[in-house]
Amino acid sequence: MDREGWRYFAVFSDIHANSVAFEACLKRLDALCMQHACQPLVIINGDVLNTGPSPLETLHFAMQRGDVFIRGNHEEYLFDFVRHPQSARYKEALWRFVPWVTEQIGTDKVVEFYNACRFSFHTEDGCLSFFHASETSNARLPAFFGEQKKREIPLPLPQQFICDKLIFAGHSHYAALFPEPGTRRMWINCGSVGYPFFARPLEDPSLSYAVFVFGRYRKQTDRSFEVEVTFESVPYDVHDLLKKYVEKKSLSLCAPYSLAVLCQTVFNEDITFGFFQNARKKALSQAEMGTHLLACLRTDGYLDRLQSLSRDLGIELDLEGIARNITC
Repeated sequence: MDREGWRYFAVFSDIHANSVAFEACLKRLDALCMQHACQPLVIINGDVLNTGPSPLETLHFAMQRGDVFIRGNHEEYLFDFVRHPQSARYKEALWRFVPWVTEQIGTDKVVEFYNACRFSFHTEDGCLSFFHASETSNARLPAFFGEQKKREIPLPLPQQFICDKLIFAGHSHYAALFPEPGTRRMWINCGSVGYPFFARPLEDPSLSYAVFVFGRYRKQTDRSFEVEVTFESVPYDVHDLLKKYVEKKSLSLCAPYSLAVLCQTVFNEDITFGFFQNARKKALSQAEMGTHLLACLRTDGYLDRLQSLSRDLGIELDLEGIARNITC
């Protein structure tokens, strides 16, 4: 294979403290590095430590393997809690992960990681740029991305193209390519390591999936360059993820949001986007949202499905007990 002039990169977005998925992705990256005889630039593209069961392990992997760290909205939440630990927001049910993660990794490490992150990163040659969501916000995607709730769409196939700039984002967990209107700039939504949403050709309840982007580029002219990009879909064992939730006690301590995140991860269903949209329309308070989310998870059958899956994997979860003990 011709490697002359090529520069390699790997982008991991929205890991969300799912160290099981992240470790599986890093093993896949190692195999790709051997295959291509390369050492890629590794970008950790925001939302690294919050809402999953193993923030400390995830932080270790990220600091060990990452070259550049981008600040996501969840890094903002953690840093805000460090500055305002008595804020009423972080005492509400849907924000329990923030103080829990801070306790798990320590205030000093939260601040250290936040300071290691940047809002954006641009390669010196001007070819690649990285944002968690967009050029103006780490919580809002560009308008031309359109509707991001498209779970039935499969992962993009390997792509080869020429452009003036390649821009990476994440945030929504839906992987796709978006040509920027009126320009020769191409945006890539990297999906998610922690819990991506995409149409899976084969469903296996004992597996879940992570997604990251691997690629290479080289200059064509002063204004354009050639790109090859692949979206790597990496399976991992749901049993290991459930064990993490049980061992770390995050499923009960951070419920009900932890229950929703876990269901999204193992069932490949975007629960929280629609929930928060409806909650805003109904003008629910934070306390009401916690109660309402738990009711939705029960009514829509997610708790029963999670209980059944856990039993199939030999893990006993008293989900109704967890639900009863939640003080929203």
